[in-house]
Amino acid sequence: MVQVDAQPTYGQVDVVVIGSGPAGLAVASACADNGLSTVVVSPSPERRWVRSFGLWVDEIEGLPERAAVSQTWASPVVHVDDHTRHEIGRRYARLDVGSLQQLMTQRAQSLGVRFMDDLVDALDHGPTATRVRTRVSGILPAAVVIDASGFGSPFVVTSGSDRPAWQTAFGRLVRVARHPWPRGEMVFMDYRSPREGHTPAPPTFLYAMPLSAQLVFVEETSLAGRPGMSMDQLRRRLESRLQRMGIEVREVLEEEHCQIAMGGPLPRLDQRVVGFGAAASMVH
Repeated sequence: MVQVDAQPTYGQVDVVVIGSGPAGLAVASACADNGLSTVVVSPSPERRWVRSFGLWVDEIEGLPERAAVSQTWASPVVHVDDHTRHEIGRRYARLDVGSLQQLMTQRAQSLGVRFMDDLVDALDHGPTATRVRTRVSGILPAAVVIDASGFGSPFVVTSGSDRPAWQTAFGRLVRVARHPWPRGEMVFMDYRSPREGHTPAPPTFLYAMPLSAQLVFVEETSLAGRPGMSMDQLRRRLESRLQRMGIEVREVLEEEHCQIAMGGPLPRLDQRVVGFGAAASMVH
C-alpha cells in the first residue's frame, strides 16, 4: 500500500519524480538510494498497473523484483512461417504485476521516497530550483525534476521526428479446453498466418504464455506500424488464429490493450527537465 502524504509541507527537495509507474518508481528508488530527498507526484499512485510484463530471467537475477516472477519457461520458441521453428536457449519469465508494483513501491518507501497524490500543472524554472506547481498542494521546489509520466509529456522538450511508429498489442488471459503447447514451452513470436491460405499485411505475431493446461495468456502484436494497428484488427486476428489452432476459449478472464511508441523524438539536452522511461522515448 502506498503511504501518501495527506497534507505535504515540504521545503525544497533534491528530486521530484513525475509519475509512479515502473519507470518512475525505479528512478525514484535510485535517487533515494544515493541519498537524495525524493518525492513522487502522481494522481492515484495506488492505481494498479494493468500491463503484463515478461522478460529474460537473467535480466532480473539479483534484483529485489526477482520475487515478482510468477512463472518461467525454458524453451521460448519463434515460428517464422509454417516450416521454420527456432528455439531460444534462454529462460523467459512472467512477472506478477501486483507483486511487482508492491515490491517496487515498498522498496521506494523503505529508501525514504515520499508520495503525493496530485497532478503537476506547470513547472517554473528558476536559477537554482524548479517550482513544481501541483493542482491540489500548491508549489513544491526541487533542484531536479525527472519526468517519468509516459510518452508525449508536455514537460519534456524533444527534437527530431514527431511521427513515432507504434507497437500495438491486444491480449487476453483465457481459460481454454486445451492448448497445443507442451510443458516448459512458451511462444515468443509466431508469425504464421492467422488464417488458412491468407498472408496478412501488415504482419502480426502471436505471443503466448501457457500458465497451466487450461489457462493461457495470448496476445496478438504488431511490432511497429505508422499508424499503429487498431485493437479491433488485432482482436479479429487473435480470434482467427486461435480458431485455426483449434483452441476453444471457454472464458475470458482479463483483456489488455497495449500501445508503445517506437522511435519517438529524443529529449533535448539543453533543458531543465530530465526525461526517463517512455517520456524519454525509451522502449525497453
